[in-house]
Amino acid sequence: MSGAGEASLAWLVSLCGPGEREIALQAREGGVTIGRQEQCEIRLTAETVSRFHARLWCEGEQWRIGDLKSRWGTFLNGCRLEAGTEMPLKEGDLIRITPWTFSFTGKQGRRRGVDSLDDVERAQTMVRAVSAAAGGGDGG
Repeated sequence: MSGAGEASLAWLVSLCGPGEREIALQAREGGVTIGRQEQCEIRLTAETVSRFHARLWCEGEQWRIGDLKSRWGTFLNGCRLEAGTEMPLKEGDLIRITPWTFSFTGKQGRRRGVDSLDDVERAQTMVRAVSAAAGGGDGG
């Protein structure tokens, strides 16, 4: 097991959800588990969060995320992760574990820049994207 150097530090910054949170991540053997259960390193107490919901871990300097067969799903940049699938994380990636949306960063400090409307009753978040036609694309 390698020691957790500065390159293995990262943060999840809450963009929306109950309370503002900035969660420090430090590489550790077995990764960091997110869920409602007391044994989880990151506890999110909402009915839409499974007891063991997702796992984050660091391989070398690359952080990764995987869903742990959660009922409501783990979303990376708007796409639901299938159980057993692991995805690498990049600066600014959005991680949705309803009702929270987090921005992943390797830089300490709050980061903003994505506007979202939180629809708590329907347990989903809507993020507006700009189409190519509206953004001055090729207009074809």
